[in-house]
Amino acid sequence: MSTLVRLLGLAVLGAVLVAAPEAVAKPKSEEPASSTPETTADTTTDTKSTKTKKEKKTKKSGKDEEKETELTPIEDCGIESMDAIFREAKDVQTKLEEQRVSLKTARQEAKSALGVGTDAPMSKAFESLQKTAGDKLEVVMEGTTPKLKAKDAVPENVQVGIDAVNGLLDASSATVTSVVGLKENAMSLVEKSKDFPKQIVAEVKGNPLGAAKATTTVTKNIKAIGEIGPQADKLVGIGTRMVSDFTEVFGSGS
Repeated sequence: MSTLVRLLGLAVLGAVLVAAPEAVAKPKSEEPASSTPETTADTTTDTKSTKTKKEKKTKKSGKDEEKETELTPIEDCGIESMDAIFREAKDVQTKLEEQRVSLKTARQEAKSALGVGTDAPMSKAFESLQKTAGDKLEVVMEGTTPKLKAKDAVPENVQVGIDAVNGLLDASSATVTSVVGLKENAMSLVEKSKDFPKQIVAEVKGNPLGAAKATTTVTKNIKAIGEIGPQADKLVGIGTRMVSDFTEVFGSGS
């Protein structure tokens, strides 16, 4: 009998030992996870997201300066009275494009001279020059245009930067002055050409095919003339901002 009791006791003890790991593990799995890691992860993500947004915004401003605007080409429509106006518009468009290229070239040269990327805004380039030159620069006015001048002898790289910045300020001033006049011309041409589509049939009598072809060209040309104003505004905005960013970093001079 005692032997049987001992065997039953061993069996019960074995069952308890087998069940014990599950009994211990179950409460552990039911313990609530700490919220600290999740909060840290969220904070890190938010900080990283904010930083990324700021970086993208900074880069965007530089890219916006260099963004190309493709203008619709102006062509002859075959109706001389209308083509005389369209040629005037094409001349305005050409001069506007020359100003765009001139201002873009000046910006690229300044960025290159000051050692910043083409996607960087000019404000960063101005700050780079100020940091390099220290207190050796002053702002002087040439007419209504601010310019940089070295107070003392400066290293060659600083002088190259000064020359490039002054070239940009000249280009910005010239663009703003020229483009304002070009926009006025364009607005006048918009008014002169607005009724051309209604006049085509009378101008091209007995030639439906010629009228259809002229209509396509006239419509396209009128659209192109309408684009000149917004492009002019954009260039004025860029040129004005170049001077504004400059004075914000270096001051307006005396």
